[in-house]
Amino acid sequence: MDNQRSISHSIRRFAEGTMISRIFGMLRDISLAFFFGATVEIAAFMVAFRLASVFRRLFGEALVGSIFVPYFEEIRSQDSKKASYFYRDLSFSLLLFLSVLVSSVLCIGLFFSGEIVQYTMIMLVGLIFICLTAVNSSYLQCEKRYFLPAISPILFNVVTLIAICSIKERIGYFLSISVVIGFFMQWLLTQVKTSRLLKMSPREWFTPQFFPKEIRSLLKPFFLGVMGIGAVQINSALDAIFARFADPIGPSYLWYAIRLQQLPMALFAVSIAASILPPLARAKDNKISFDGILSDALQKGAFLMTFCTFGIWALGAPSLNLLFGHGNFSSQSLLISSGCLKAYSLALIPSVFVFIFTQSLSARKNFLVPATASVYAVLCNISLNAFFVFWMGMGIYSIAIATSISALFNAIILGIRFKKQFDKSFFLLFLKVVICGSISTYLTLSTGKVFHPAGVFPRELIAQGTEFIILSFVYFSSFYIQCRLFKIPNLFKGTSD
Repeated sequence: MDNQRSISHSIRRFAEGTMISRIFGMLRDISLAFFFGATVEIAAFMVAFRLASVFRRLFGEALVGSIFVPYFEEIRSQDSKKASYFYRDLSFSLLLFLSVLVSSVLCIGLFFSGEIVQYTMIMLVGLIFICLTAVNSSYLQCEKRYFLPAISPILFNVVTLIAICSIKERIGYFLSISVVIGFFMQWLLTQVKTSRLLKMSPREWFTPQFFPKEIRSLLKPFFLGVMGIGAVQINSALDAIFARFADPIGPSYLWYAIRLQQLPMALFAVSIAASILPPLARAKDNKISFDGILSDALQKGAFLMTFCTFGIWALGAPSLNLLFGHGNFSSQSLLISSGCLKAYSLALIPSVFVFIFTQSLSARKNFLVPATASVYAVLCNISLNAFFVFWMGMGIYSIAIATSISALFNAIILGIRFKKQFDKSFFLLFLKVVICGSISTYLTLSTGKVFHPAGVFPRELIAQGTEFIILSFVYFSSFYIQCRLFKIPNLFKGTSD
């Protein structure tokens, strides 16, 4: 049965798995910064990775991130065996479609040259595995197995980490190959668990129907999902291109900044969104239960992301310094990446609302509104990027600022449909958390002046670690004490097993 306790438990399990995989992801990025720093070649690889990710988001997340779950739950409520066949047929149909698509793109790529094109073509092969992983992950979440989907990227991170530490030449080429191997390992882990839960005989498993009626019924929501997520991903790729215009090394600065910004996104925003979609799909006809799940998710998201936004302003620079401030990662790279991180952090609060609103609409099979909102937000972002970079000459920071503004625009468009959820109690909670975060940030920044009065951050690991630990203690302890003084309720009291 779905309730606040079970959903909080799911959020916790997803966040625990994500935290473990993110630790290895951070080790990968630390190694990347240490061995290679911010260079033109690394920037080319990062641009190629983001271009390849456009296809991953389109045919992985657009199809299964929001679409698979409500249809699967509807079929399972009528016939569990038929739901298993739905999963099987979708997996094999997607495999066939992606194989044809990737082969076609690779043939077209033969007529182009350049490092970015070469790296992108290699990584597209991994598209097949990561999209099938997305199907498996969505199925496992419907089975209330949240830890394994969240921890599965650990294999990808380990493979790429080994490659980073081993490569001496042709860096981008071998890194691209490691991405493909890492995606394959990630798929294999989720496939083993999924096969055990399905309990299909070999004969059942290997006699799929390609594109049956149930799969064809997904075409309309799929194309709406492609319209929404595709716009966002194309925009993400264009961000990297705008960054190259602003600064040849610009994509590298954004990469290191966004790696840290994505940590709270993955830990909390994605965890909440993934955990509430199956319960919302099951409760779509029960307005009281549906609204209760939605209100609880919005309160949790607002609390966590406000805490993280102020946390980045207080601890962002010391965190980047501790993680990346070694080897070939210069002090100038640290300062620029830190500025980009602060600008990106402004997108955290609106982004978690976008995640929650999108899942709520998807649970009721309303895919048009989120897709339309995404397109408008992307047009806003592209316009702002062009204005900031070409007209105003604001440089690399403006890319992150445009992203945050467009995220707010997206949240407002979707939030209009859910304005009844934002009652007096919500705004009172939000105001209290903002006050706590503001005071904690002021105290932390004031303490930080003791460690670098001239604005120069230490390069020695012990000094970096000492600064980070002390400043983190100041921020976390002051925030906790204020929460107790303001009597902010424990929104996660149902997380115990």
